[in-house]
Amino acid sequence: MDPKDQRAAQIAGAAQNRVQMKVTPEMIKNSKTVTCECGGMLFQEKIFFKILSPLISPSGKEELVPMPVFVCANCGGVPSFFDSQNILPEEVKARAPFVGTPITDEMVEKGCCDEDCDCKKE
Repeated sequence: MDPKDQRAAQIAGAAQNRVQMKVTPEMIKNSKTVTCECGGMLFQEKIFFKILSPLISPSGKEELVPMPVFVCANCGGVPSFFDSQNILPEEVKARAPFVGTPITDEMVEKGCCDEDCDCKKE
């Protein structure tokens, strides 16, 4: 067997072994827990949507793309850990730092930054 082919077979075998490895409760127990900058460890999944232009859409048509994001249940912020690709809209990032004020759907609809914001008072 050619050395290149032998090396490729070794790499493929190693990759297959990694796929078959089971995650045990002990492994999970000893793993790092994700926390928000505020210290919160519980998160809620929220979804925002992006509209893909027909110019870049694979179908050539405008597409609605759902983008799931995890929001801290304690402060309502989105930890930077969950935005490693820097794709969150600025509107979401602008609301995230208000510790102790969860982001509500009403706040997003009205464009408010927090519950005490003047723009909420009508």
